[in-house]
Amino acid sequence: PNSEEIWLAAVKLESENAEYERARKLLAKARSSAPTPRVLMKSAKLEWGLDNLNEAMHLLDEAVEVFPSFPKLWMMKGQIQEQKGEMDKSAEAYNQGLKQCPSSIPLWLLQSSLEERRGILTKARSVLERGRLKNPKSAILWLAGIRIEIRSGQKEIASTLMARALQECPTSGELW
Repeated sequence: PNSEEIWLAAVKLESENAEYERARKLLAKARSSAPTPRVLMKSAKLEWGLDNLNEAMHLLDEAVEVFPSFPKLWMMKGQIQEQKGEMDKSAEAYNQGLKQCPSSIPLWLLQSSLEERRGILTKARSVLERGRLKNPKSAILWLAGIRIEIRSGQKEIASTLMARALQECPTSGELW
């Protein structure tokens, strides 16, 4: 009864066979007997996949209260808010997630990408800069910053940033 793997395998089997009500019931039982971050995440993911965004958000709100240091919960919360068109709430979810999980590179990238889509380039740059301060030697964060500069037509700034990135991460295949 406490095996997360068995619960999730059963849910996957039901989902693959379009037995969504059974999958929901299994996840509800799993949440009561084996409430792990993955079980809560899969519960929200099922509801999100079935376009039941309010229920997915409800599950994620509960999940981040219990497991605030599990970055995927914050990522999903922000993405669902963005899908609903609630950009400010999405940004807030990412911000809260970054306070709890400052080493989550995907969370930094999502926050920066959201700000860029909102047209706030200075904030997108700032997010990546803060991410690089918290996660030195992260080539992916450097690369994201370089790509923002290229997309915004700032080739010289991109070149300067690339030089700094290569000094910081000289063996990074992504940067080379």
